Formats: sequence, C-alpha cells, structure tokens
Amino acid sequence: MAGRSTGQATTLSRTPRRRAVVAGIGHRARTFTRALAERPGHLVAALCDPSPTPMAFHDRLPADAGEPAATEWVPGRFADLLAEEGIDEVVVTTVDTEHGRYIVPALEAGCRVVTEKPMTVDAERCARILDTVRSTGNSLTVAFNYRFNPVHEKVRELLADGAIGEILSVHFE
Repeated sequence: MAGRSTGQATTLSRTPRRRAVVAGIGHRARTFTRALAERPGHLVAALCDPSPTPMAFHDRLPADAGEPAATEWVPGRFADLLAEEGIDEVVVTTVDTEHGRYIVPALEAGCRVVTEKPMTVDAERCARILDTVRSTGNSLTVAFNYRFNPVHEKVRELLADGAIGEILSVHFE
C-alpha cells in the first residue's frame, strides 16, 4: 500500500465529479473500475476489500486512465469510508452473500448503488435491501456485467459470424 494507510482519507480536490467506491475487488470488479476511471465526470475515489493485493492491482486502473490512486479501505470501516470520502456512487462486486453489507449502508448514506446479479442470496436479505430502497428513495441497479464484458462480446460476435460453424449447444460456467 506504499505509504498510504488503509482507511485514511486523502486530500483530493472537491470537483463536481461523482466520487465512486468499488467494494469487493475480485476479477469481476475490473470492468467497473476501468469504466469508472475512464468515464468523464467520475472518479474512483476508494476501493474496499479485505485484501490489499487486489486493491493494489485495481489502483493501477485509475492510474492508467490518468487519474489519482484510490484510497484503500477495509470492509469493517465501510460506513466511515462513505462519509469521509464523500462517496456518491457505490459499485458492489463482492461475493453474493456480502452484497447487502454494502448496499444497505450505501443507500442509507444517499449513494447511488450498482450491484452485480444476484442482488443477494435469500428472501430475508432481499426484503431488507428492497425495504431500504423504498424507505430512502435511493437508486439501486442490478447489473448483468458479463453481458457487457469485452471478452464475452467478442466471443458472441465471432459465434454469430459463424467462426466455428453452426452452434448446436452451449454450456457456460
């Protein structure tokens, strides 16, 4: 983490850009992190994950887009992160059972939230999330991220163009 303390806010200029955090920094987060870093009017202000290794990798994505490095936070301080970093948008890419841990406090803090599908894993957690959406009136989007993954788009294009012949069956894991 090269000189930065986990959970410590940095001095970033307060611009009219929307400040985002990506919570859960696994392989699937890469598409979201890169897209936010390259999107005008947005800044990947923070990353949140229990492991510093994937956060260090993802910190290179904003840098590749000419943006400053994001601050790094641990999950136990997520509510502090939202307040101290002035977060506007939260992208949740954690394991499915952990989605609500980030969605609910983000909605309560007034953030716009995008999460991967499934929204959560059971009816009780789903009800809690939906109750929070209703009570706060804030935005929650459930994304189908693989549909827009560049690798998958290329595979679809090649298959549609007949690159391997007629498709009779597909099995995807």
